[in-house]
Amino acid sequence: MRCQIRSPSGQSCWDLSACTFEEGPGNEWVYPDRKWVKWDGREWLMKSRPCTICEIAGYQLAETMDLPLQSWLAFYSSADTGQRGTPNHLGMLIERWATVEFDCHIAVPSALHPDLVAKALALAVFDRHEWPRWLVNHSGSELRLFDLECVGPMPTWPPQYTQFHFYRSSTASALDDAHKEAAEAGILDVFLRHLQTLVDLDISSVLAFGGHPNAEALERFIVFGIQLRQRKLRQLL
Repeated sequence: MRCQIRSPSGQSCWDLSACTFEEGPGNEWVYPDRKWVKWDGREWLMKSRPCTICEIAGYQLAETMDLPLQSWLAFYSSADTGQRGTPNHLGMLIERWATVEFDCHIAVPSALHPDLVAKALALAVFDRHEWPRWLVNHSGSELRLFDLECVGPMPTWPPQYTQFHFYRSSTASALDDAHKEAAEAGILDVFLRHLQTLVDLDISSVLAFGGHPNAEALERFIVFGIQLRQRKLRQLL
């Protein structure tokens, strides 16, 4: 399910340095490092913080698994936004879902959507410590995965100072937590099948930050980190 909106030149990251965003409704309910804005005639949640690189990677991986997402785009801005630790202020815009009714834990919709929950749990194995959640419409018939900002190792800048050890060493516990959740939901076999697909995935062919001035460094960092977890999972599965 391809939900990423690419720039007019076809690049993964938009240059929105010259853009002025009108503030949207609902900002009293969000954290200071994210806000609702209006852009291109639509309402978006803007997120710009050091771990945004992880969320972009998470969304790109989710797309390869055909997980349902809201339309989104990656951007950078050379303007001073006050955010530290992110090169050129890497950010995301995620379109508001007008018909959302509530959000829930990743395994809650397993009775109605067993395959989607199994896929989401497989992706959660690549998370650091905080699983994604679902947005759900009134009837429960439609879902959107969100909050994927903990996929991959926690970044520092420049990337060569990132500590990868914890991300690799916590692989077994990440697998155990998701495995237990899938077993309790009765979707263990499907979960393991989707997890194996992610373990075998050529990560370098999926994660892309083209258009960003530091694209090569960003891609090298996030690909290397997730490949570490892939290799550890191959030993465990």
